[in-house]
Amino acid sequence: LPERIRRALAPAHAAIEQTPFAQALAAGRIGRAEYAETLSQLGHLHAALETALAGAAAVHPAVAALYEPARMARAAVDRNLEALGQPTATAPAAAIARLVGAIAGWSANEPWALLG
Repeated sequence: LPERIRRALAPAHAAIEQTPFAQALAAGRIGRAEYAETLSQLGHLHAALETALAGAAAVHPAVAALYEPARMARAAVDRNLEALGQPTATAPAAAIARLVGAIAGWSANEPWALLG
């Protein structure tokens, strides 16, 4: 299943790689502060998703069968921010807050949607 998910997400990954931010990141044109802020925002998403997945896995066998706690990334995001000397707790941007809200909705109503 993980390979099938990777194949299904490949077009989205390719699209993301074409964004100005991703291209600037790959070219080394993103400054430390902007990179840290991006990591911080990703941390909000990972925290919401990982919390929702853990809760869903506890009550939904289909989610539990695919949930791999060792693959969760929030702790790695925090370690990276710490290595950059940046705070790990910043306010989520409006778009991130909307996504966090969507994750909460999926968790409550469609927990299988958390799997991708």
